[in-house]
Amino acid sequence: MAYYLTEEDIVYSTIPELNRLLEKNNASKEEVTEVKNYRRKRLLQKSGKHRYQERQSNYGSLQKVRDELKLEFQTIQAEIEELKMYKECCLLLNSEYY
Repeated sequence: MAYYLTEEDIVYSTIPELNRLLEKNNASKEEVTEVKNYRRKRLLQKSGKHRYQERQSNYGSLQKVRDELKLEFQTIQAEIEELKMYKECCLLLNSEYY
């Protein structure tokens, strides 16, 4: 690879800036190809890392929502059981009066 370019030059420069740097240093076609392939590879790695972090963040959010829904479901189940007991009590009281 072109020894006169740092990774920062390759990865963080815009394409026109990178082309100027390569032209200024009389890079061969092979060097230009190598530098551009390296840049593409590094940018893909960085975006992949970002996507992984984003997925992890989303997963944490989903876990939190799931836990909240689970708690709400348990609360509703408890209320249903309470209403069933109330209904049974009402039916028993009703049958005693008739």
